[in-house]
Amino acid sequence: RTDEKREAEAIEFLKKRRVDGVISMPVAQNGTCFQELQESGIPVVTVDRKLKDLNCDCVLVDNRSGTKEAVERFIQAGHKRIGIITGKNDVYTTKERLLGYYDALEDAGIARDDRLIANGQFTIRGGASALKELVENNADMTAVYVCNYEMMVGAMIEINELGLRIPEQLSLIGFDNMEFAKACVPRLSIVTQPTKEIAMEAANCMLDRLECGKQETVRTISLPTGFMEGKSIRLLEK
Repeated sequence: RTDEKREAEAIEFLKKRRVDGVISMPVAQNGTCFQELQESGIPVVTVDRKLKDLNCDCVLVDNRSGTKEAVERFIQAGHKRIGIITGKNDVYTTKERLLGYYDALEDAGIARDDRLIANGQFTIRGGASALKELVENNADMTAVYVCNYEMMVGAMIEINELGLRIPEQLSLIGFDNMEFAKACVPRLSIVTQPTKEIAMEAANCMLDRLECGKQETVRTISLPTGFMEGKSIRLLEK
């Protein structure tokens, strides 16, 4: 639950249980705990996040392209004042999704505006406060891209609190969790992740690592995102 202390305790527990390998979505931004696992002969595979100081197999989705394509959908619908709710600044996925946002704006010739960027810390509460910040600071904002599921829940709570109507007053695209998106009224448009494929690739990396050992070349596997069309994007008059 994004708690570095709990992550370290979990890693130490697994190490003492003499597990054969560990697959993890890292919380800490350094790979110290995982390096200790590797030094003790336990292979590590990371999912979703890549740590620059940890040399291990990694399974990712193409966060940058997925975000770029999502923001381009807003632009194609006539939106120019597009907000984004990001996660923790030092997290790999945050950096990649923010780059995708910048890519879409640059390709469309839209100038960046830091007032349209709010940090939701990957939490429900953070998503709510970030959405409120964006609305208060940008009266002309017509669309928001929310970079993860927990923040999307918070953003939706705040939208309801503010009495905003989707998509009439604010267009919205979220990231992942089809069930939540379908439960919202109107149904949300979201970037989707190939969850089953991610799990299969991570498991295959681990099995290969257990079989081949340290001689096997470290791999970084990047899978494409998808998109589920909802009814949360308003077509503006151009």
